[in-house]
Formats: sequence, structure tokens, C-alpha cells
Amino acid sequence: MKGAILKPRGFAVAAIKVVLAAGLLSALSTAEAGIDLVSLNMSGASFAAEVLPGANGFNYIFPTEQYFKAWSAKGIKTIRFPILWERLQKTTYASFDPTYAGLVTQTLDYAHKYNMRVILDLHNFARYKNQLIGSRNVPLDAFRDVTYRMAIAWGSHPALFAYDVMNEPYATSGTVASIMQAGIDGIRRIDNTHYILVEGENFSSAWLWSSSSSAGLLSVKDPADKILYSAHTYLDDNNSGTYTNPRDAGMNDPMVGVNRVRPFVEWLKANNKKGYLGEIGVPNNNPAWLPALDNTLKYLAENCIPASVWAAGPGWGDDYVLSVEPVDGKDRIQWPILRKYVETSNSCVSIGPQKAASPTPPVPQPKPEPQPQPKPVPIPQPVPAPQPQPVPEPAPVPQPAPAPLPKPFVCQFALTSWLPICQAKTNTHAYWWHW
Repeated sequence: MKGAILKPRGFAVAAIKVVLAAGLLSALSTAEAGIDLVSLNMSGASFAAEVLPGANGFNYIFPTEQYFKAWSAKGIKTIRFPILWERLQKTTYASFDPTYAGLVTQTLDYAHKYNMRVILDLHNFARYKNQLIGSRNVPLDAFRDVTYRMAIAWGSHPALFAYDVMNEPYATSGTVASIMQAGIDGIRRIDNTHYILVEGENFSSAWLWSSSSSAGLLSVKDPADKILYSAHTYLDDNNSGTYTNPRDAGMNDPMVGVNRVRPFVEWLKANNKKGYLGEIGVPNNNPAWLPALDNTLKYLAENCIPASVWAAGPGWGDDYVLSVEPVDGKDRIQWPILRKYVETSNSCVSIGPQKAASPTPPVPQPKPEPQPQPKPVPIPQPVPAPQPQPVPEPAPVPQPAPAPLPKPFVCQFALTSWLPICQAKTNTHAYWWHW
């Protein structure tokens, strides 16, 4: 019924989520194991959009298994695969057309067989049957419905790498962010595992990214935090990819591509977002463009931003100027440049770029407080043992001259007597007497 989204019963949605959580672990680990810096757009299924529904092999053409086998042998591991909403869903809110949806599944099966991954690209320029998404006849809810059904149909397929929810919006009157948000909301009802590519206004021009293409995109939210912002660029004078001007100055400017994508890369860095270049291509009949292609891919590789080159796949014809498909087994002139990035290993561990970290200034260290230094303790010198001195002979103590032995008595004669007077002495007394 118009205006309503098909809602499977709760247990059915839960079962799908279990399959996604369990069955996609190997695919997720493969996606994060390394970065494929150069991949291809494999076109054909979205051709002749004005012929609806059209028929495979007449108005549009799905690649056969041989295309996957051949490109896998050359080292290509990822393809961006454009499909058309009107063929997938003949009226809004309807079930998917079994024939067209079956061919999409077959494409994923081929990719898986040859170890390749697929970005499913809804290649509709923000329109359904030429009416803008968000208009009365194509409400946002209709877009939410188709992305929801895509997640149910292919979210558990092991070859799925990402959803490019809408190719090259233009003239959306400022509604591109709400369109992208509706696409994300539909997918995330079922699938929280895979990346979602978000494109911008003005055909998602990398050249105009910072001035207009990115308008409003920072408001877009993903509960799984797995948005890859996707820009496109071509190197001709009007950025259209037609390369109709034989005197285009860009063919003599080897940096023209770098200058075209730099606004996109710098925006990613400034906002700490991850990016993808969904389309880039140069002519296969003029080698003057090859240095610019090489420099652009080198610049993107230095920033770990993958790029899908336009274009491989059936139905282009030998004279389509941007085809990279070999002719009669002979490689196109773009291939040696592409091969260099396909075959050379890189040091990227995740899709970039990451915001350049400012160099961390050294933490100022406090000046050490002067520590009191202990006064040097004099090292005790051994006191020389006293040398034995000859003991001086004690000075002789002067001995008093021996007192003359006292005479037992001293006698003297008195003048008055002829008898002597005698004195006997002891130590303390003297005694006198007369004879």
C-alpha cells in the first residue's frame, strides 16, 4: 500500500539480523584486512534508463561470469556496481522485480566466486522516474523503503562490501542531506554491518566539495558510524567526463586531478571523516592524460582513500573513450597506471584519511629544585701509631746532701767557765746542758 513500508513480522527481522551478525563476520574481517586502493566501476545494468523496464542484453546488460574471472586475474578485488531503482522496483513500495533482483544476486555470486567485493550503487541521480526524491510523488519514505528492501535482499551476502545509496544527486534544492539520511535509515533497520557511501550535491563533485557539494552532509547520522563520504571527479575542463575539447588545458597539467580532489580530501581531514572516490576516468585514446591520472591516484593512496575507476563492464563498445575493458585481448592505455596501484602493497590499515594529529608538544618538565648537598665528610685518616719513644731517664732528684751525722753533742766553752756547754740534737729539739 502506498505510503507504508513493508514490515516483516518481528521474528523475521530478528532472524535476518542474526544472519547478518553471524554470516558477515568473515566478510567484515576481509574488508578490514587491507585496503584496495584502486577498484573498478563495472557498468551495464543501469544503461538506457529512459527505457523501462527494458530487457537484459538489449537495453541494459549484466556482466557475465567471464568479466569477474578476467578482472580478478588482474588483481581487482572490488567493484562498484550501478543498478537502476525503476527496474528493481517498478512502482514505489512494491516488491522487487524477481528477474532484475535475481540478476543482481547472480552478480554478487560471481563476485564471491572470484573473491571480489561489491558496492551496490543505486544509480539514480536522486530521482525516480525523473521526479526528485522528497517530492510529492516520490516521498522520502519511498526511498527509505527501497534501501530497506535492499538490506533484506543482499545485506547477508558475503560479497557485499557497501551500499552507495544514491549516485550523483543534483539540483535537490538543499535536500540532499535528508535524502541521504532516509537511505541510511532504511538500511540500518536491518544491516548495521556494512559501509554506506554518502554522496553530495552537484553530482558529488570533489572539485566543488568544500564550496557546495558537501552542504548539509555533516548533519547526516549513521547509528553504526560507518559512513564513507563519496566524491567523483573527471579531469576535463568542465569536469563532465566527456573529454570533447581537443585543446583541453588539463591534458598538459599533470596536477589537474590532484587539484580537483584536494578540496574533498582536505574537508575529510578537517572533519575527521572517511572518504571514497567513487568515479574517476581519463581517455583511452590520449596518453597525455596519464600523468595526471597517476598523480591523482598517488595522492589518494598517500591519504588511504580508495578510488573506483570509470569504467569496466560489458556494452561500452570499443569506441567509448573512458572504457578500460581490453580490446581483442589488448589492455587499454590506462591499465599500466592502474596496475601499479593494484599490485603494489600499501601501508594503509583502514580507509582514510584520518585527521592529521598535531604534534604533541613536549610536556614541560619542572626545573629540579636544588637539593642540599651534604658537606663532604672528611675521610678519617688513620692516626699514625705513636712510635715508642725512649723513656727518658728520670732526672735525678737532687738529693739533699746528707746531713752530717749529728754528733751526739756539740760542746763549746763558755768564757766564763772552763767547763764546756754541750747541746744534743734531735730532729726537733735541742737540749742543752752543762757538764
